[in-house]
Amino acid sequence: MEVEEQLQTIKAEVDALQIQAAKDSGPWFSKPANLLSVFALVFSFGTTTFSLHRSYQADIASNRTEVRELVQRITRLPIENFELMQKYETNAQGQALGAMINQEQLLLANQAAEKINIYPESFNSTEYFAVAGALANANSPTFVPLFLQRAMDLSATANDFIVASRSYGHLLFTQSKADEGRSYYSKALTDVWAKYNNVDPFYRLGLNIQTSLNLANSEAMVGNSSASDRAISNAQSYINEMPESPGKDYWKLQIAQTKRWIEQGNAAGLTNVRP
Repeated sequence: MEVEEQLQTIKAEVDALQIQAAKDSGPWFSKPANLLSVFALVFSFGTTTFSLHRSYQADIASNRTEVRELVQRITRLPIENFELMQKYETNAQGQALGAMINQEQLLLANQAAEKINIYPESFNSTEYFAVAGALANANSPTFVPLFLQRAMDLSATANDFIVASRSYGHLLFTQSKADEGRSYYSKALTDVWAKYNNVDPFYRLGLNIQTSLNLANSEAMVGNSSASDRAISNAQSYINEMPESPGKDYWKLQIAQTKRWIEQGNAAGLTNVRP
C-alpha cells in the first residue's frame, strides 16, 4: 500500500505541474510556430494524398489498357487458328501450330482475368463479357460465371444484359444445370424489359427471337426435344408480330437454319449448339 500511495502522490504532482505549465504557456494555437507546424503537416498530408490518388488512377488506366490489348489479341487468335488449319490442312507440323495458338489463348485469357480482378470496379459490362467469352473459348471456366454475372449487373443497355444472361444460361446447360439455365434465359426474355422498357419494338422482338433460338439449341443439347420445339415456336410467334420487312425475312432464315442445325445434330447423335 505504501508504494501505491507514493505512486498516487507522484501522479498528482505531475498532473499539477502539467496544469501549471498549460496556464503559463497558454493555448497551443496562440503560438505562431505551432500554427506553422500544423499548416505544414496538413499541406504535406494533402500533397501525399493527391499524389497517391493520381498514382492509383494511373495504375487503373494502365491496367485497363493492358486488358483491352489482351482481349484484342485473344479475339484475333481464333481467326489465325482457322487460317492455319486451312493452310496446313494436310501438314501435321502446320496443324501443331494451331495447338500452340490454343495454348496462347488460354494463357492470355487467364492473364486478362487476373488483371481484371486487380481493379474489378474499373471495368464495364462489355469488357467483362469479352473476357468471359475468351475464358470459355480457352476452356478455362473458373471465372466465367462470375464475369457473366458482373456483365449482367453492370449492363448499360438491354443488349448488354441479354447477351450475358443467355450466355450464362447456356453455360449452366453445359454443366447439367438445365433448370438454372432456363431461369437465366427467362431473365433475358422477360426480366430485362422491366429494366430497359424504352427499346424500339422491332429491336426488342429481334432480341427475343435470338434468345429463343439460343434456348432451343440449349434444350436440344440436353435431349429435351419438346422444350426445344417450344422455344422455336416462341421465336416464330415473335416473328408474327413483325411487319413485313427485310428484317423479318432475316429472322425467318435464322429459324429455318436453327431447325436444320438441331435436326442434323439429332440425326448424327451430336449437338450443334451455338451459345
